[in-house]
Parts: sequence; structure tokens; C-alpha cells
Amino acid sequence: MTAVHIQVMPAPNNPEMMTNDAAIGTADGIDLLLQPWQQLAIQLSPLIGDSGFCALYNRAARLASARFPWLLPLQSGKSIDALLLALRVLFAAAGRSEAALANEAILNTFTKLLAGLIGEALTMQLLDAAPADGSAFKLVQEQL
Repeated sequence: MTAVHIQVMPAPNNPEMMTNDAAIGTADGIDLLLQPWQQLAIQLSPLIGDSGFCALYNRAARLASARFPWLLPLQSGKSIDALLLALRVLFAAAGRSEAALANEAILNTFTKLLAGLIGEALTMQLLDAAPADGSAFKLVQEQL
């Protein structure tokens, strides 16, 4: 079985946008962590709606909270904007390394859940079609 993993890639022409520990603690670093979520929301919300996107995020956050207990699910009925704001606050409070690890865990769990719901092929098509603006996330497939 193939797993879908998302890796955040810095913008090639923007040296300030780095994924190292020093950058993640900054506003730019948090923005970098949030970029995959913004792109996923753009790609998926027309198909599953804001509530479906937030529900899928909440499930991923609940699963990841076993490793990162400070991850809180969003209250139901909230918007994607509220989800991104909540993530921004949580990441800022978590610390640099912890925020990066938690973000990776939630993203990987989110994509696995999505693949379980709609199938891996369709998930890959949707994620591959996400906007690529140079700072976009890169999909990496790896055998389990």
C-alpha cells in the first residue's frame, strides 16, 4: 500500500521562508506551516464543504493528539478561517520543533483519512491539482 505524505517546501526565491527551527518560531515560519492547509482548503472545500474539511481536520487532530496532547479539535460548525487561526495560535504556543512535528503528523493523518474515504487515486489527483506557487507543498509517495 502506498502512503501519501506532504512535505513543506520553501519558496525557491525567498530565503527567509525556511523550514528550520529558527524560521518556524516566526510569523513567516507559522505561515509556512499553514500553507499546506490553505492549499488543501482551496482544493477540497468546493467538494466537501467547510464543515467536511473541518470535520476531517478534527479527526486528524484527535488522532495526532495522542502524540501531541496540546492539539485541540475545532468546535463543530466553525469555518476554515477559524481553523487556520486556531492552528496559528497553537503552533505559536507549541514551540518551533513541536509545531513542525505536529503539523506533519496532522497533515499525514489528514491525507490518510481522505484516502480512506475517497480512495488513494482520487486523493492523489486532488492533491496533485492543488495550486503550486513556488511555496507549495510537495507530495511524496513512500511504500509502507
